[in-house]
Amino acid sequence: MSAQTLPFVHGSVSCPGPYPVRFFLLRFVAFFALLALVNYVIVPGDAGWFGVNPTPFLLIPVLLGVRYGFSAGLSAGLLTVLLLVAGRYVAGQGITLTEHRYTLISFPLLGVLLGQVSEGLQRCGLQLEKEGEELRRENRRVHAEKELLVLSRQDLQQRLEFHGAEADSLEEQLEE
Repeated sequence: MSAQTLPFVHGSVSCPGPYPVRFFLLRFVAFFALLALVNYVIVPGDAGWFGVNPTPFLLIPVLLGVRYGFSAGLSAGLLTVLLLVAGRYVAGQGITLTEHRYTLISFPLLGVLLGQVSEGLQRCGLQLEKEGEELRRENRRVHAEKELLVLSRQDLQQRLEFHGAEADSLEEQLEE
C-alpha cells in the first residue's frame, strides 16, 4: 500500500458540497467569536478594532480564503464586514463608511485574492503530483528495460562462451 497525501478539500479545489461548507461556517463562527471576545476584553470601546491598522479581523477572510478558496474568501470577507458593521451599531459606536471604506473593502478583497492564489497553488500541486507519478512510472519502465538488457547481455555472453567465441572480439566486430 502506497502512502498518499489527502487534498485540502475533497473532489475540487474550491468549496463544493455541504461537507466543506459546514466546516467553513464552523471555523468562521469560531474565529469571529474568538476575535470578538479578545476585542471585548482588550479594547471594549472599539468594536471591530477599527482603531488598529490593520484590524485583526482581517485574519478571518485571509485564513478561510487560503484554506477553502475563492468563494469562501469572498463569503468570509463579506460576512465579517456585515457582522462588524452590525456589531458597531448594536454597541452604539456606529461607523462612518467614508472613514473606514478602505478597511471594509479590504476584507472581501483579501479573501478573494488569497483564495484565488490558494486555488492556483493547489491546482499546480495536483498537476505536479500527476507529473511526478508519470515520471515514476517511466522510471520503473526504463529500469525494467535496463534489467532486461543486462540479462540479455549476460545470456549472450554465456552462449558465446559455450560456443567458444570470445565476447570481447564480438564487441569489437560490432563496433566496426
